[in-house]
Order: sequence, then C-alpha cells, then structure tokens
Amino acid sequence: MDRKTLLAFALIAIVLILTPWYMNLVAPIPEEHTPASTQFIQETKAQQSTTTTLETTRATIKSVEKNKQQSVRVGNSLFTATLSNRGGGSFTSFVLHRYSKYDSTKVDLIGEENLDNMLISFVSLDGDPVMLDHNWLIDSQVSSFVVGRDEKNVAFKTLHNGNVVRKTFTIHPDSYQIGVSISFESPDRYISRGQYVVSWAGGVAATEKNTKDEYTYFKGYAYLGDELLEPSAPEGRVETEKQTGNTSWTAVKTKYFIAALIPETSAVGAEVLGSTVDGRPRFETRMRQSVSSSNRYKLYVGPLD
Repeated sequence: MDRKTLLAFALIAIVLILTPWYMNLVAPIPEEHTPASTQFIQETKAQQSTTTTLETTRATIKSVEKNKQQSVRVGNSLFTATLSNRGGGSFTSFVLHRYSKYDSTKVDLIGEENLDNMLISFVSLDGDPVMLDHNWLIDSQVSSFVVGRDEKNVAFKTLHNGNVVRKTFTIHPDSYQIGVSISFESPDRYISRGQYVVSWAGGVAATEKNTKDEYTYFKGYAYLGDELLEPSAPEGRVETEKQTGNTSWTAVKTKYFIAALIPETSAVGAEVLGSTVDGRPRFETRMRQSVSSSNRYKLYVGPLD
C-alpha cells in the first residue's frame, strides 16, 4: 500500500474521530427543560387537587351540620361516656362503673340540666357573640370504642366563615382524666381579641335520694392566682363573679363528684354564674383562653376523692 493510500486512511480516521466533538462544539444538543407553560399547568393541577380536597372536606362538614344529632360512645375501665356531635363533643352521659346510686343504678353525671357542656364561644370581629353549639362533623371511623392499654382519640370538626375549627378528646386507660385540644384555622379572621371561651353549664347531675341535702353541696368555681371565684345561687336571679388574670382551673361539683377543666397554659380569665331554678342550684363556668396558647386541657369528670 503506497503512501498516498495510507495518508488517506489516516485523514479519514481523524475526521471520524473529531467530527462528533466538533459538532457538539458548534451545535450543542440542548438540555431537556420542562416548558414554563407545562410546569405552570402541573403546579396549577397540584394546587387544584389540594383545593378540591379542602373544598370536599368543607362541603362534607356543611352537609353534616344540617343533619340530625349523632354521637360516639367512649370509655375505659372506670367510665363509659357518650359524646354528641352537638357543640363538637358535648357529653350526653358519663356513667361511672364503680359508683351506684340509691336505686342501685350506676351514677351518671350528665342529666337534662347540664347537656350544654364543653361548648366553645367567642366574639366576632363585628362584636357579635358566636356560640358553636350546632352539629359538628365526627371525624372518626368508629361509633364506639373502649380504651385498653393505649389511649384513643375522637375528633370533631366544624366551619365558621369557611374556616375549620377542631376539637379532639383523648381517652386514657384507667383514668377519669380526659385530654382536650382545640384548634382554629386562621382565627385572626373572625375571633375578636384572639380569645375564646370554653363553658360548662348546669353543674353536675344529682346522685343522692335526698336532693335537698345534696343541693347544699352544689358549687361552681374558678381559681385565678390566689383567688377563688365562688358565687352563690340565688332564687330568681343570676349572681356572677368574673375576673381577668391567670386562670388555673374551673369546676362544678356536687357532694361527691366534680367536673374540672385545667388548661395546659394558664387561661386569661374566667366567669362563674350561679342561680337557683325550681329549687335546684345551677352553676355555669366560662374559661376564657387565648388562641395563641397551647389550646390543650385536662378534663376531670369523676369522684372528688
């Protein structure tokens, strides 16, 4: 093979080797990018999916609120209680397993007089009182449960001006103490001064045969700092004691039993009201709390001892 042929092959090899490098240099292959329009569409779809989920939740809550009252039965070794969706978890019964009445039936600390318990209220930005005592959505897959070794939760949801309000009860094993947590979506949009009230009206149901004697032990309290609010219960009118300050607890009691609410973060004030109706003393406690607090509480319903 002569020199010219060898030179030709060498030139061909150089061209084959260098051509891809040269083409990449003068005309590089563009990197793949998602077009801005496509990316916008994808992000919009994701946002729409989230919005659709929220709207579905809100629509479900609205439809339930228009329906009849529903309830969840909860309990442990010490009690069995029924929580109504009215007011987002108001007790309609609280039966103590280890205590009996004079007629041998089990003690039930809830009666017709104190069904308005654990209600949430506040003042709107327009200065109007708002009581969330309608039917909420029960956010639970079961209608009843009994706690064994592990605690269990039952939650309720409602809407106010399109914002979700949630109340959760935690049932502990072998305890009369119940955990309560409350949350508000964007409370600055509808709650004046960032404060709300948790109330318990009507005291605790009577359990003794001699109700006249038992009524003398009926009381309503609030403890602020070193001061105890303790109004009397006059006939035909309401006596009120109200103060602002660090509030440690509120309670209503009978001779042997009590319902007490203890905030994890000191509340900002309290009010206790007392009156006597048809010979029965009635007390109502109202604990005022800040939405910026932990919004968690311990609720004790059971014997005084």
